[in-house]
Amino acid sequence: SVIGRYDLFQKMVKSSFQETWPSLFIGKKHTNSKLHTDNGATGFWMYLISGRKRWITYEHSEKPFIYENVKESLFLADVLSLNKDKETNSDFDKRYPLLRRAAEPGSGGYEFIQEPGQLVYIPPDGPHAVENLEDI
Repeated sequence: SVIGRYDLFQKMVKSSFQETWPSLFIGKKHTNSKLHTDNGATGFWMYLISGRKRWITYEHSEKPFIYENVKESLFLADVLSLNKDKETNSDFDKRYPLLRRAAEPGSGGYEFIQEPGQLVYIPPDGPHAVENLEDI
């Protein structure tokens, strides 16, 4: 295949996650993946065919502020449940005080909605959480 010829990831020494690309994600409304980084610290492109997705992403430099669990490539805070209204997040803020800093304007945190036909790029080792807003 044309893609296979240029996919250097597939030409690496055999690894447990090598067979996971390319991937197809299909999900129902309200299903999600909590804040994480991908195996192998790989970057990826996500093209959306149908439905809508809510993304929360952070630059790699924000990792100290988003409570990384290094052993599992996961993060302790459930950022998908974080409400932008500070008044409703007092318990969340007490538990994860640095997270609010990562979400401030000018920091390396981003939230956006992906619509059908849009392509998203997540850089290598980029923390991200995704929620399906509609059935796909």
